Amino acid sequence: MKRFLLSSVIASLALSQAVAGGKILKNSTDVKEVVKQNAQMGVGENLEESIKNFGEGLDSDKKSAFDDIMKNISKLNKKIVKKVSKLNIDDTFDKEKDKFKDSLILSYKKNYILPVVYDNVEHSDERKKVEAKMQISLLFPIYKNFLSTTGDLYYGYTAYSVWQIYNNETSAEFRDTNHQPELILHFQPEYIFYGIKLSDIFLAVIHQSNGQNIPESRSWNRNNLEVRFKKGNFTFGANLWHRWGEDEKADEFDTQGDDNPDLEDFIGRGNIFVKYDTAGYSLALKHQNDPYAYNLKYGHTQMDIILPSFNKNFKWYIQYFNGYGESLIDYNERVHKIGLGVYINEWSL
Repeated sequence: MKRFLLSSVIASLALSQAVAGGKILKNSTDVKEVVKQNAQMGVGENLEESIKNFGEGLDSDKKSAFDDIMKNISKLNKKIVKKVSKLNIDDTFDKEKDKFKDSLILSYKKNYILPVVYDNVEHSDERKKVEAKMQISLLFPIYKNFLSTTGDLYYGYTAYSVWQIYNNETSAEFRDTNHQPELILHFQPEYIFYGIKLSDIFLAVIHQSNGQNIPESRSWNRNNLEVRFKKGNFTFGANLWHRWGEDEKADEFDTQGDDNPDLEDFIGRGNIFVKYDTAGYSLALKHQNDPYAYNLKYGHTQMDIILPSFNKNFKWYIQYFNGYGESLIDYNERVHKIGLGVYINEWSL
């Protein structure tokens, strides 16, 4: 047992020398370089020499057992070099495929401010027909070639707010703010079929909630699949999701259970989209509904028009929305809106 423990301790020390080489490794290039250097000089050579000197002072019986351990260590060191050199460690972002390879934070979904949004539908609450809305969306690169899948792992966060800025009767409150964190695995297969390129596949686990108290609380979790295709100036694709099941509430004021069990009946279970870009102009259309039980009365249609401006940091933005699911608080209320404002161009830090 003592021989086994001693072998384990020495092997661990040898492994740390093989992997780290006495310095902090920043990426896979460092690892491979250290492994190569250690392989040339003999991984654990200095460590073995020190241990051999220690063994010179042992009596014959202990010396024999010690020599056996040293032989095992030498064999183990060779295996360590072989195993470590084959590790697929790659935590750097590809210089060709990743536009913002050196960035810690990227823009993700649309970032915009619409100071004027008009809703043509009458509602039962005290909201004004004109309000403001805004969205900020960030993306954090985590790991390139995650688990050797060829997919890149990201963390995304999007916050979307509707603001009754012109409503003095309610102290110009934020009517709703939706928080959407997600974990995303992004693939770039770039397969081409008859001139159409399959450019992106996204697999995501998404949470969305509005952080309000019962009975205005809204939340749900889902798995999401998105595919994107490109041909010339056109980008088009689809999203399909599966909602996680939740327990039913005992009553509407119960803090446990599903806040919105009929959510997908109104907003659907997927969408299709198409976008055309040219010379600083962009036109995008999205239609969301339930592909398993399509009903034109539900879901929504959204149109985005982006126009060049006098400033390189932003563009003019016109947004049209008609249907359900514009925000979680209104998931079961139809809205018919048009908004004017600015779209913040893609950026990175």
